[in-house]
Amino acid sequence: MEPDLRSIKKWLGLKFDPMRMSLLRLLCVTILGCSFVSWSVQAELAVIVAKDSPIQSLSYKQLNQIYLGTSRAVAQGIEVMPLVLSSTDPLHHEFNLKITGKDPVEWRHYWSRWLFTGKRVPPGVVLTSGEMIAKVAEDPGVLGYVQASDLTSEVKVVLHLQ
Repeated sequence: MEPDLRSIKKWLGLKFDPMRMSLLRLLCVTILGCSFVSWSVQAELAVIVAKDSPIQSLSYKQLNQIYLGTSRAVAQGIEVMPLVLSSTDPLHHEFNLKITGKDPVEWRHYWSRWLFTGKRVPPGVVLTSGEMIAKVAEDPGVLGYVQASDLTSEVKVVLHLQ
């Protein structure tokens, strides 16, 4: 006769305690959550433009206006086209929170409302940091962001985000 799970637990002295299981699940979720938060907090973002762009620096306020579509002109009189990473990329969420103060749901609702009115154009979307760098590098009027560790010599940094 093959032993069943109950007899094995009894032999090992294990008891099923729903409260213990709930606490164990909570502990596991907390550990996983903390490891994700610590990873995302450590990512340093760099706002980038083409190497030959006349834009030398941008402020948080300018980036907020550009990424929310209230202004596309920078102090140098240049119109910029912002790019964002895909909404599935964690850097997209981190950047939006730092610059616009909007979480993913607020970001979608904000742009859904403006698209409906036709009064503002949302930022362009790219899928990867490599694509972001390539598009920014080929046009001095394009603005984007990447993780600082992904920077190449094709672009220059106009603002570091901690």
